[in-house]
Amino acid sequence: MIGGSPDRQQTAKSLLTKMVNSLTAKMEIGSPMACLYLLGNPDHYTSHTFKTFYWRPFVREVQKPWASKENEDQPEKVLLNKNLGKFVGLSPIDDYIFRPLQYENVNLYNWICGSQKERRSKKDQEVFEDEDLEEESANSEQNDKQSFTSFINGHPQRETHHTQFIAANPDIVPNFIGGTLPRRDQGDYEYYCTTMLALFKPWRSGCDIRKDNELWDTAFNNHHFSEREKQLMNNFNLKYECNDARDDYATQAKSKSEEDGITMSWENNHDMEEINEDDAYNSIPLSEDQEDSDPFLSTHSNSDYFAKETEMRHMEVLIEKTGWLNENNNENFVSPKPIFKPQVVMNSSQWKALIQSQRKLALTQKVAHLKSIKPTEIECEGKVIVSDISYIDQNFQASSPVDQKLIDNVVVDFSLNAEQSRAFCIIANHATILHPKQLKMYLGGMGGTGKSQVIKALITYFDRRNEGHRILILAPTGTAAALLNGST
Repeated sequence: MIGGSPDRQQTAKSLLTKMVNSLTAKMEIGSPMACLYLLGNPDHYTSHTFKTFYWRPFVREVQKPWASKENEDQPEKVLLNKNLGKFVGLSPIDDYIFRPLQYENVNLYNWICGSQKERRSKKDQEVFEDEDLEEESANSEQNDKQSFTSFINGHPQRETHHTQFIAANPDIVPNFIGGTLPRRDQGDYEYYCTTMLALFKPWRSGCDIRKDNELWDTAFNNHHFSEREKQLMNNFNLKYECNDARDDYATQAKSKSEEDGITMSWENNHDMEEINEDDAYNSIPLSEDQEDSDPFLSTHSNSDYFAKETEMRHMEVLIEKTGWLNENNNENFVSPKPIFKPQVVMNSSQWKALIQSQRKLALTQKVAHLKSIKPTEIECEGKVIVSDISYIDQNFQASSPVDQKLIDNVVVDFSLNAEQSRAFCIIANHATILHPKQLKMYLGGMGGTGKSQVIKALITYFDRRNEGHRILILAPTGTAAALLNGST
């Protein structure tokens, strides 16, 4: 492209332009959002910072001393990294287990919120010497708590990385990834106790959390949780409480609708009484292993089976009501609703011609009030012309009382706030000036700030002035254009 002929350069430039325009049209992102990325600004604003936290590997690490042989064979995911010429497996679990001794009493939840690991500089790596553990611990306690300190012996990156911990930072919240946290009122209570102890009791191995002859729930009850930790555990359970309230409300609404005789489609209570729950349970073929399994698991699987059986029987009742299962369904079929018949029947060519005619009619109506503008005097070089920009003043009044009343009415009809009214009035005032210069104005803001409301108000304003030809709505994406009845 650089060394080619002018024709080849022009062809390549045209091709790149088409490619960029095609990609831009298919991207559901606006120009303000793209500018934020290019300028390095955030695309959203939150009061807190969320840190990714894969919590299940930590719980498995706590369970290792008492894990069964089956669970011991479960592989652990690690990240392979070349460190000092050797490949080592890295895991965030090592950062907590081999944390500096001065953070011995920091629990896992606080460590995730306040810890930070950085790579040592090459100079620090050369100076770093593997001192005695007790001597290093004594020196680290004298340093500032917010300075970087070394991991203890055993960490694969001890010589190349160091860490720091900043406590009491409520603006950082862990984002739990890897499945929902266990419930304290349902399910496996032992697993719930294990998870909470792993989060809020300091440990370097599972033996630090409970004793050999102690159960997880006993260790959970014997541990003293702070008020903050109790509040966090209550917050963990809020989601499940909301889900339970939602399910209870749905059950009550369904019961009320059944009492009032409101049923779905052709369903009625008499038809659904034919479904016997006991028959559904008894019809499930169970193997010998399933018969000897835990009764809770068997009941749970039966409940799922009964729910599916109920849906199948429900659908069968509806199909029978409509007559689809009858042998002579064509003769006895009675449509539950009148068949829709279009008022106008045309083929595709006729519809296409009708659309074209309506489009021409709409364009004709749009330019019907187009005024003929006399050509203005050609500006000469060196001639000073003072532009009239009085329309941007807050106290600007249109020369015609009718135009000013129209502006005020549109502001009231669309309930524009102060910022929206300011942007709308600048454009509306500019439209009332005779032979004005082109107004180049940018109205920006994040989603939900009211930009579309201003555009809708402008569309209505020009329509009431019979000047719809003066405004054209364009948008970079199909979604944005559809919201404003515009085009891309």
